[in-house]
Parts: sequence; C-alpha cells; structure tokens
Amino acid sequence: MANETNTSSTKWPILGIWTVDGQQETHPGILYTEGERAYLKLFLAIEDSEKSFLQGTIEDHPHLIPFRPPNRFTVLGETKRSGRVTLLDCAQTSNSGTLHLQSAKSYIELTLLVSQAWTGNVFVDYTTKCKELSFAATGLHNVLATSRVEMEWLARSTPERHSETHDLHVLTGANQAFLVFRNEEPSAEIEASGKKYKITFSTLVQECRSSTMGVSFGTEDSISVETEAGATIPELMAVSYQLEQFLSLLCIGPFRGEGIKIALDPSKKVELVWSLGREPRNETLTRMPHQILVGIGQHPGLAVSALKAWFGANDARRLARWLIFDSLFKETSSTAKFLAVAQAWEIIGRENVHATPYEKQQFQKACGAARHALEASLGAEAATRLSHLLQSSNQKAFADLVRGVISKIPALAVQVLCSDVNDFVTALVDARNVLTHMQGRKNLPIEKASYLSLFLTYKLIVLFCIYECAAIGLPLDNLPTMLTNNEMARAAAHGLPDY
Repeated sequence: MANETNTSSTKWPILGIWTVDGQQETHPGILYTEGERAYLKLFLAIEDSEKSFLQGTIEDHPHLIPFRPPNRFTVLGETKRSGRVTLLDCAQTSNSGTLHLQSAKSYIELTLLVSQAWTGNVFVDYTTKCKELSFAATGLHNVLATSRVEMEWLARSTPERHSETHDLHVLTGANQAFLVFRNEEPSAEIEASGKKYKITFSTLVQECRSSTMGVSFGTEDSISVETEAGATIPELMAVSYQLEQFLSLLCIGPFRGEGIKIALDPSKKVELVWSLGREPRNETLTRMPHQILVGIGQHPGLAVSALKAWFGANDARRLARWLIFDSLFKETSSTAKFLAVAQAWEIIGRENVHATPYEKQQFQKACGAARHALEASLGAEAATRLSHLLQSSNQKAFADLVRGVISKIPALAVQVLCSDVNDFVTALVDARNVLTHMQGRKNLPIEKASYLSLFLTYKLIVLFCIYECAAIGLPLDNLPTMLTNNEMARAAAHGLPDY
C-alpha cells in the first residue's frame, strides 16, 4: 500500500466502515493508492455453514453477489479522518480469504478498483444535483490574476517634503501598509449540453497568522463554475475539463486544476480526492508572464466572447483540442503522439474548408463513368474497391489543409516556427505517411521519419495553441516574448533536420 500524496489535502490511506449503496451490511476497510490506481480493500466475515469457500462457490454467497464482476457499484464510507467518503463506479479486481471450520465463517478480503473518490459532509452519486464546482489554478497567477498586492511605506508630510501617504499614516499610525487592488473578475455565461453556467476567474487575497511562523500574505487563483438549475457531477466535471484545456492552450503547458470541490448548497460540500485518469503529477505547472500566450486576467472584457467561442465549438473541434491537450501531458516523444497531433491538424483543417474541390453532382457522375470503365477492364470486385477510393477523394489534401491553417496564424509565429512553409508541409506529409503505413521510402526510412516527427510534434503543438487563441478572439500581444521564453516554443523553434 502506497501512502502517496494527492492533489487534495487528504491523507492516505483512509480507514473506515464501508457499505455498498443500497445494501445494509457494513464492512471495515481501507482506501489506498498504489501506482496510478486507487483501491478499496474490504474485510468481510460471513456465515458459511455450507462451506462454499472450500467448494469454490464463495462468490455465489448472498453477501458477495453485489461485488461479483462485472457489477459496478457505489461504496459509501464513514471515516474519522475524511468524513463521509463516496467511491463511485467501483469494480472487484480480486478476492481471497479463509474458512474457520469451528465457527463455520468465511473471512473474505475483497479488493475493489475505484474510479472516483469524493470526501465531505455528504454522500453523492452521479445523479446528485449540484450548484457549483471550483478548483485552484496553482502556478498560473500570471494567467489569471485579477488582483494585486503592493507594499507602501507610510510617512508624515514635512515642510520640506509632501507625503502622499500622510493621511493614511495619521489615520492608522502605521509605518507600512499592504495595499490590495481588486480589478474586474473575468466571467462569462456559457451553455454546455443544454445547461447554462457562469464561469468566474478570481484571485483571493488572504492573510495567515501563526504564533510560531508569524504573519504572511498570499494570493490564491481559482475558477468557479456555477449553475442555478443544478447539474450532475459528470456535467460539472465536463465543463471543468474544457476549462483545463482552455488554460493549457493559453500557457502552452500541461495544466490540471487542483482541489476540485463541489457544493450541493452552502452547507453541503465534497472534494475530489481521486479520479481514474487524473493521477497526481510530480510537479505543478508554473508560468512566468513572458512564458504565456495570453493573460486572461489582464483582459477581463474578452472573457465573455472567448469562453463562448470556446464552448460553442462542435465535437470535431473539441476532439482536435483534446488530442493536443493530451499530448501536452506526454513527456516523451513517440510515433503515437506525433500521429495524434497531426490528426488534430487535419480536423481543424477540415473545419476551415466549406467547399469540395469538385462540384458534387459532376464528381459523382464522373465516378460512375469511371466505375463502368474499371468494371469492364478489371472486374466487379476491383471496380467496387477502386471506385470507393475515388469517391472519397473529393476533399482537400492534407497538405492543403495544413497550409490553410497556417495562413491564419500570425506571421511572426510562422516565421519563427516554420519559416519555409512549403518545406515544413512537405516534411509533415512525408513523415505522417511513412509512420501511418509503417513503410519507409528510399529518401525517408522509418527511423529517419521517427526522428523528424520529434521536431514536427513540437511545432504542431505550439502552432495549434497560437491558432486556437487567435480563433477565439484573444489578443496575442505577448506572442514575441512567449516564443522566446516558453520551453516548448523554444524546442519548436529548432530547424528541421535534412532528409
């Protein structure tokens, strides 16, 4: 059992008394993390007068039927350390135990894989109606900051020198002050899956006092998603996931919200302490002002149009964003990563194309004539296969799609990342074809294509982020300094190797 840290303040492991939702029996157990998984180990003592444990039929025991695969279920726990714990979408992975012959009892140890774990003062499920979700954006103060704190020395005016802080010094008697400047908070009302949400970026200024550590001031940046009508946990999590992608593209880095909290009402709250696929990261993403594309906190008026455009995207464009977002979390280069990023470019490329190269009716007529000619020469089977290939060819080529996207990216970014667009597109198309079919060419063997894909992946990711920010109407005033200082942009600026 690994006693690992998580994105919340929860201490692992968690001991408690657990029950399957809808059942009466309670069992002691321990919730723990191991590698990239969270497990609940339950300890059951059940009457087994039929000695089913020895006969190998213990899983048919009435007390174990709810746990039998492929059942998936919710487990509720009462714990001293973490309050009420809800484990969603659990599944049994293994069981073991012993039979006590004198008492005719079987002592079973069940191990359950946990998909999500929530702690708080109330139990929840996937249908629970909630009012608000919030999470901390640790490390992105320069992206989200809406308030600032400045220190000012206070002094009296003298005949020789006028002090602008004279009145404040006289009023308070203080010699030093910390001034908090609150600006407009970026916010927007958006619609997702037929429900309306209000998204707010905020900066909380707080003071901490300790008898041993003294007094400290700090800021905490967070994002909240509110809905008056109420939304389920999956619906709120889907909105927060889109916001994580939005922020990742603004700073061109793998951002993940921390300390996700959900409020059913002001007195009932839960916090996400584990979710399959959101394993704890070793480092929190941090960004300096010169490493980001856009500081949304500095442009609160643009939040409405930008977020509405972001959430108004169709499923195809969201898929393209997800492919880029997912690649940001992969620290090593691979063929799969390159092909995923290239696929994202094909998706957004087709989003920009609203007309086919050939008039549809004329093209279909030509395809029919070609099919008859092929059938006469090669037979029906070959004609069917070749005509299907021909009918799918009334679309722009991948190279044309890439050029179309690049044409909408600021010239400075194009000059730095792919100064010769034709050479860049040719290299991209060649590497993609070789690695898709895993068949090298005379001038581009598979090994060289894999090496070339490393450089192309960085360039495609950075160019995509710039393109998306421009597409949703965000200003790119910070583009020159970002290209020079962002580590991924610096990697993308390297020239392509010759081949």
